Formats: sequence, C-alpha cells, structure tokens
Amino acid sequence: MSQMPDADYRQIRAVNCSGLKLFADSPLHFWHRYLNPDRAPETPSKALRLGTLIHCRALEGLEEFNSRYVRKGEYKRNTKEGKAAHEAFLASMPEGAEIIEQDEWDQALDVAHALLKSTAASNLLEGAHGYSEEVIQWVDEESGLLCKAKMDRIQTINGKTYIVDLKTCSQFYGGAGPKGFSKSAANFKYHWQAAFYLDGLRASGEFGEVEDFVFVVVEKEPPYGVGIYRASDQFVQIGRDQYREAMENFAVCQRDDHWPGYDTKIVDLELPRWAA
Repeated sequence: MSQMPDADYRQIRAVNCSGLKLFADSPLHFWHRYLNPDRAPETPSKALRLGTLIHCRALEGLEEFNSRYVRKGEYKRNTKEGKAAHEAFLASMPEGAEIIEQDEWDQALDVAHALLKSTAASNLLEGAHGYSEEVIQWVDEESGLLCKAKMDRIQTINGKTYIVDLKTCSQFYGGAGPKGFSKSAANFKYHWQAAFYLDGLRASGEFGEVEDFVFVVVEKEPPYGVGIYRASDQFVQIGRDQYREAMENFAVCQRDDHWPGYDTKIVDLELPRWAA
C-alpha cells in the first residue's frame, strides 16, 4: 500500500476496475485508451476536474487543497492595474499549483462543505485511523493478472476496516437518494468496483479483514444532498460474478494480443423498452 501521484499510478501496467469495465463493453476501446501508443493525451473534462477538486478537499484536507489549487483572481487584465495584479497573483502561487475558475472553485468548496458537515460522512472521509488515496497492487490468483486500485479512503472505526468511495452525482440523473443512486450504481457498474476493491484489498493482505464497502454520495447542485450506502452482500456478489467473467476474457485477449470491437458477429437490433 502506498500513496503516489495520479500520473505515476497510471503508468503501472496492471488491470484496474475502470479499465475492466471499458473492456467489458469493447476490448477495442480498451486497447485504444490504454494500450495504443499513438493515442493523443486526454484532456480532463470539466466534470472530471470538479470531481478531482471535491475529492482533494474532502479526502486530503484544506491544506493540501490550497497547495494544489488557486482560485482565479478577479481583475481586468486589459488595464495597467489589472496586469500588475495578475503578475502579483502568479508570483504568489504555490509552485505547480493549478488555477481554477471561480465558479468551479466555489462549487467544489460548497459540495465539500456539505459532505464534511455530515457527521457520518465526515467520520468516514476524514476520521482518525484512516488513509486517503491509497494505492494497492495484487496478483489475481485465477487469471494470473497483475491488478491495481487507488482507493479513495480506507477507514478503521471501532476496530473495523471499511473501504470508502466518494461519488458525486447530479439531481438530473436521480441524485443521492436510494432510488436514484441505485440506478447510477447499475449504469456505471459500481457493484463491480465494490467487489474488485474488496477482493483486491483482501488479496493484498495489507489490512487484514475488511468489514464492508461504503459509498458516500453527494449531489453537485444545491442543496447538496448526501447519502451513505453499504454495498450489500448481494450487490457485491453480483459485481464479483460479472467482473470475474470480464477478467477471464481479458486474460485471453492479452494472451492473444487481440482486442475485438463490436463487429465480431451480426446482432439483432432491438428498441429499448421505453421506446416501445
């Protein structure tokens, strides 16, 4: 177990849950994103950047947040005074810090504040005896594949260890309530993540027995509702069964260096239920 920058983590050639979910949809798209040597670097989307800001503030604390990010100053750079203020602003920035637009900055802090004023969420995200952004690696016994995961939080409470995963969501897609988040969990295969992380941490042997996997969910719009959910045994087992099938297929593609797309066979096209 260790902490490392995202860039270093991405360089580890191992199977992670995000890659495995993409592979299950299309091995070709997995190859293009992770293995294609000619692929152009990705530019993080606004939504991804916002999630990164919220994670940093909620999981790593205000001091770390302020060392990495700086709120863009309010001045007019087309005036002499504005130019001088901008130069002073740049000179005062911590080395390597990223400038964040004012609206993104304010939104990230509002969301993080909503999280941390929840006693239950705060205990999970920043309580004593916890570790944030922890990287683990292990060898999957069945497939022989090297695996990796970067866990938002590993938290011990009353002698019991939990894997804690922070999710942001939009009220437009159902929000942080049980009904809405269960749909998001199914759509984004969060049940795979719960099973993959639990199995990985147990296989690594670095934390002993792990009690549960817990999602802390927060909405990105006011009033920034917060939900906390334990991954049930059924939730985890379904995720395990599905990700294990994908691991077996991944091992075959890696062995043969063959990454097919959608065109391996002709498929009958059906309308979704809502359209019928």
